Amino acid sequence: MNVYKKNILIIVLLIVFLFVNIFYVYLFRNNIDQPQLPVKYKSYKEFRKTTVKSLNYEIIKLRGSWDDKDYFGEPIFVENSDFVVLHSNAWPSANGDSFYYKLDKNGKLVDSIPDINYSGIRDGYLIAENEYSSWMIDGDTLKHKYTDLNSDAGWQPERIKTEFDKLRNKAVSTAYFNYDRLWKYDSENYENKIDKAVFLVEGKWYALYGEDLDLPDYTTLSKEKEKSYQTKYTHLLQADHFHKTALKGRDMWVWKVNAYFNFIKEKDTLKFFQEMDLNGEHGDLFLTYYSSEKINFSLILAEYGEGYYIIKAINRQQ
Repeated sequence: MNVYKKNILIIVLLIVFLFVNIFYVYLFRNNIDQPQLPVKYKSYKEFRKTTVKSLNYEIIKLRGSWDDKDYFGEPIFVENSDFVVLHSNAWPSANGDSFYYKLDKNGKLVDSIPDINYSGIRDGYLIAENEYSSWMIDGDTLKHKYTDLNSDAGWQPERIKTEFDKLRNKAVSTAYFNYDRLWKYDSENYENKIDKAVFLVEGKWYALYGEDLDLPDYTTLSKEKEKSYQTKYTHLLQADHFHKTALKGRDMWVWKVNAYFNFIKEKDTLKFFQEMDLNGEHGDLFLTYYSSEKINFSLILAEYGEGYYIIKAINRQQ
């Protein structure tokens, strides 16, 4: 056999090997060793693609004045409130302007306010370096200035420490702003590293200025307090069953599955499924939803933060 024929034979063998390999991989990926899907799950609907209804409740995409391209974070709850706040485009790379939207206890959009780069939430107040808003609490859309105690930063360190300790002990919430966020690079306050601490005392916000204000530990407590609010309203729904559909990419350990859920509301049950990745045990499959005893609906954050789905009572008057 000459060299030319040998090369042809090698090429043919390589092509045959390639096709056999593809065939077996395809066969492996599409012949999953698992029981048939139980009959009771065949009527479940994929809630992200269609409306899911039970006798009295439904899951639908939440609509509002925001754009479909807006991105959202987790819904915001305020302690003992009967409303929910949604924050759109909270990330720098997000599309469009950033807004806060308020839903009443029935899930109706009732108000909104632009985000002026608020840095956080304390006891229902939106706070920024130089102003704050009580909109979440009372609907006031005006921005308010802090009551400055020493705006010229001219107090002696001993007096600053005395006032600091007094405010810290009285405050129900605090926030801290480092000097490099407050002042222009070439300003005297920047060079002197003048920080700013704000304190919520009896419904009023006070601002104290000073060098190297030692407040981060106390603001951490305030942040943890806000986080605990949100944790109370975050719930996990465990999947009742799952069914494998395919391997995910070339990963031999991660499966694409349909996870089946039963959302029980009073004496009613919403039955639905969604596609998820399974990397481990059945216990890894759960759905996060948000609700409060003071509101009449629950929210599910859409994939990649693209809006929400709302679980609510069916409106019979429509």
